[in-house]
Amino acid sequence: MISLGTKFNKRIEDWKYASINSLIYYNYYHKKIDEKLVYVESGNGKDFTGNILRIVEELSTGKYGDYRIVVYAKKNVHTKIKELEKNYSLNIDKIVSTRTIGTMIMEKAKYIITDSVLFHKFVKRPGQIVFNAWQGTPFKAFGFNNKNQEHKIASVQETLLSSDYILFSNDYSKNNFLSSYMLDKIFPGKVLMGGSPRNSVFFKNSNLKEEMGFKDKEIIAYVPSFKSVKSFENNDRKNTMEKYFKRIDEGLNDNQILLVKFHPLNKEEFNLDKYDKIQEFPDNFEQYDVLNSTDILISDYSDVIFDFANTKKKIILFVFDEERYFKNNDTFMDLSQFPFAKAHDVDELIFELNSGKDYDDDSFLREYCLYDDGDACEKLCQHIFSDEKPLNEEIIKNSNKNSLVFAGGLLKNGVTFSLVNLLHEVDSEKHDYFISYRSWSKNIEKNHDSIFKLFPNEISYAPLRTPINPTLLEKFKLNRYLKSKNHKATPDIVKNLFKRELKRYYGDFEFDNVIHFIGYSEVESLLFSQCNANKIIWSHTDKAERIEKGFENPHILAENYSCYDKIATVSPKALKSILDFYPETEEKIHLVHNINFYKKILLDSEKEIEFDRNTVMSTYNPGGIIGVLESPGRKFISVGRFSYEKNHKMLIRAFNKFCKDYPDTQLIIVGGFGEEYISTKRLISKLKYRNNITLIKSIFNPMPILKECDLFILPSLSEGWPMTIMEADTLKIPVIVSDIEGLQWIRDYDGYLFDNSVEGILKAMQDFMDGKVKSQLDIDYDEYNNNAVEEFYEILDN
Repeated sequence: MISLGTKFNKRIEDWKYASINSLIYYNYYHKKIDEKLVYVESGNGKDFTGNILRIVEELSTGKYGDYRIVVYAKKNVHTKIKELEKNYSLNIDKIVSTRTIGTMIMEKAKYIITDSVLFHKFVKRPGQIVFNAWQGTPFKAFGFNNKNQEHKIASVQETLLSSDYILFSNDYSKNNFLSSYMLDKIFPGKVLMGGSPRNSVFFKNSNLKEEMGFKDKEIIAYVPSFKSVKSFENNDRKNTMEKYFKRIDEGLNDNQILLVKFHPLNKEEFNLDKYDKIQEFPDNFEQYDVLNSTDILISDYSDVIFDFANTKKKIILFVFDEERYFKNNDTFMDLSQFPFAKAHDVDELIFELNSGKDYDDDSFLREYCLYDDGDACEKLCQHIFSDEKPLNEEIIKNSNKNSLVFAGGLLKNGVTFSLVNLLHEVDSEKHDYFISYRSWSKNIEKNHDSIFKLFPNEISYAPLRTPINPTLLEKFKLNRYLKSKNHKATPDIVKNLFKRELKRYYGDFEFDNVIHFIGYSEVESLLFSQCNANKIIWSHTDKAERIEKGFENPHILAENYSCYDKIATVSPKALKSILDFYPETEEKIHLVHNINFYKKILLDSEKEIEFDRNTVMSTYNPGGIIGVLESPGRKFISVGRFSYEKNHKMLIRAFNKFCKDYPDTQLIIVGGFGEEYISTKRLISKLKYRNNITLIKSIFNPMPILKECDLFILPSLSEGWPMTIMEADTLKIPVIVSDIEGLQWIRDYDGYLFDNSVEGILKAMQDFMDGKVKSQLDIDYDEYNNNAVEEFYEILDN
């Protein structure tokens, strides 16, 4: 339970952030774009190196005009930048370290240049040019191809959807990057195929050996990728690496020196002062200038190997952790695809260091380094900052129409599964679907691996990166509007807030259809109502009941139904409840039935019973759910979230009475989420036949359990067109449901309805025992699904 103090502090923080937004977006709305201002940042301000340094160095020559360059960098990077300014004649106007100030400058700058993601408050303005000099050729998988990070693609997507240019040095990088962030169909900018600016140094002679004090030395560079504790036995990262360094230090010749460039996340762990022939890279020179002066590179799974290959010098892959690395990491390729020397222990490494290069890397260079040359940075700056266009440009073309489908937090409920079923039935050859969700959702953070497996592989994702960023005035106006008790049109200031946020989320890309599928959540419904698209909002429930219980503001609903082009409802009752409240919607309201994805239901039912990480079960059977299913007597089941309208408590009371005559019968209740789980559990504990009742909370695949049951019971007080009925019927489980308006449709299929009372449920269970309940409904699911898909197509694109 959240304390009053916590709520108060949260409100203070919200208003604090709103005041910061007021500063940032003042420039967005009121300041002209400064045509001579260039904003740059490297590694989110945590570094100043690579492509960013080279671009700043090239701009500092003055060949492209009199630009003022502002660098955003953390304070601990300032000293490094000052050192680099001395050695590289950089003409930097200002260095800022405050995110708010940096973002305010971004909102004014003509050019924004980054090699990572931009701050989440930035909104691109018409006339601005955003260039992304992304990192090099990837070895380790990222984005949606990295299963640990698949749900976190929004920050990169958001930045790239606002980018005018992104640079790639080879087709391999382009294809993997765009597909990993699901931009291969919708990237609105231009793809530049050209050499990496940071690699230009590899085509120039180096005289740094003498400046670094290693004139007569053979310099060996060690640039490892991030070393997680999973890469080491017993998770002993520090001690293992120090043992390796000691042995390497002892094995090097007197004319050899090893320079180590740690990954930033590992740098603070290791002190190299104790070694005679091992040192860290010098900070006063750019990393690749140092690399260009070295004779041999030692690396492992780092993208530096693709860059250093341009020197045609020897590369050794020191892969002592190879087996563990590939076990714990998703990658785009394996080591067999590299021609380089490999060492699995220190002895092999020392041997390779003292052996000549004996491999052919010509084909590797043709595939991954085709565009790299000494003029790469100059060509890039010409392309962006002048009228010359020396680089190849590619534009993503896709003839399919694109639909954005907002699905909230993708909770384990009927709404999510109805979306899953729909997307499995639609034709994805002619139309592309992008699921939008709240990236900050705890449910997605915990369960993304199982959630995304539910959807077809052809589906893409375009999540919201953060909640909205209102200014002080916008927040005040929005809060007042959400609490309004009279229907008013959305205030212009609130409309402008949401239009700006849509621009932040989706940049320069516009979808053909925007579908607010969950149908509730006022902020997002207002957000998507401002899209320039065919706008569709779903209604899965009886709106009259939700309004009566205070779950929805009727005036916000009225505005949504006014702003959206179409309203989709899943049942005649839901349709009628909207028309009763909002008769003016008659021309735009459509019935779109839920799909019964029966093929998947049958497949899922054949799987072993498997609980998820957050599944909770309450049972008195010592054998758990298997013990319940293998016990004598009939098994009854109900599936629905633990909330009042699902009426589980009435079912439990009726079942407790039923057990007097049938003491071996078992009741299983499966629910996704809801506020009544604890109180339901407490009720069961007080009953005589509590040992006969099992609760299961939060399980993605209940079908193996459902398949083993004898009767499905749905005692709901309110329903639209629940899929659980069709799921049970698909598995040939007899169905009995409460006689309420939202469920009376099953009469059309010769289904059984009971009076929604303890006595009515008791009679229905007794009728089942007496053989008076049909084993199946009279539904042809192929015909039913075809009709439902056609209903969906009718509201799409029209």
